[in-house]
Amino acid sequence: MTELTDLYIMLGPPNSGKGTQAASMAARLGMHHLSSGDAFREAVASGSQVGRLAGSYIEAGDLVPDHLVIEVILERLEELSADGCDTILDGFPRTTEQAQALDQRIRGAGLKIRAVVSIEVGQDELLRRAALRGRDDDRPEVARRRFEVYERLTLPLTEYYERCGLLVRIDGERPIEFVTSAILDSVMALTS
Repeated sequence: MTELTDLYIMLGPPNSGKGTQAASMAARLGMHHLSSGDAFREAVASGSQVGRLAGSYIEAGDLVPDHLVIEVILERLEELSADGCDTILDGFPRTTEQAQALDQRIRGAGLKIRAVVSIEVGQDELLRRAALRGRDDDRPEVARRRFEVYERLTLPLTEYYERCGLLVRIDGERPIEFVTSAILDSVMALTS
């Protein structure tokens, strides 16, 4: 990992709009958008050893272990970094262990995390959004469980990145265009 540039991280619970906002930020600022979901689909489709192993967890409905998540994402990040564009990470890191592994890996490569955006949305609003989408994995009991997993595993990352002075908290219950504008303004203020 020698030609890396800066990283931005988008955090938020399921149905918070983090994927939409990460894609918008990437398009507006000329960055790569690295979605953990897309990276896993690509790894599985490639038939690589890591992809097959990750696929076995996904097919069983289990969470992919941190060490595999880290390997898949960092491998994809290395591929994207070759052209010198900044990258926004969406869906990674999800745990403190993943964040520490990312920090360790990028420190040696001279890469820097510039900002971490936390899109904050209450559980009632998240459940309402899940009901509107109407997918099988958005049934109320599944959406509640996903939110609980987020609170237990991912929410501690906000404290982790706040201690580093990188966290930007955004009210994700406002209309999409206001959220987008708040993210761009906050990130620019933090990184200028």
